[in-house]
Amino acid sequence: MEPWKWVEQIENWRDTRLNIRLIITGTPISVPVFVESFDLEPEKAGAPGDIYYSITFVEHRPFTAKQLVTDSKGKTTTTTPKQQTQSQSSDKKPTTYTVVKGDTLSKIAKAKYGDISKWKKIYEANKKTIGKNPDVITAGQKLVIPV
Repeated sequence: MEPWKWVEQIENWRDTRLNIRLIITGTPISVPVFVESFDLEPEKAGAPGDIYYSITFVEHRPFTAKQLVTDSKGKTTTTTPKQQTQSQSSDKKPTTYTVVKGDTLSKIAKAKYGDISKWKKIYEANKKTIGKNPDVITAGQKLVIPV
């Protein structure tokens, strides 16, 4: 992408507080983050067209609900609620979604799963409909939303 398109993309991530993954190649760093701030700096002399900026990330840590349990003696303990069993989740059937103008797989994943990173799950289930490029979906396409 052109540099100014990246500026727009990063500003969009910052403004929408989307959970993105920060990967630093050559290191073990691969963490979900939010863009907390993104500030452009003035153009520097001798470097016309270069973009200088500062960016701050905040690590995203998913919320884990805790349950307070009080026993018969009045003692309170904290536990994590039990996860849904496999048999319960297998009862669910995939749904369908009709693409509207302005949709992206990330937006659909956020709406359906609450997590934009699950766009790949939607893409894998709809490769025949979408085609080779997951960035190109068309209004009116019917997509399967897997469980």
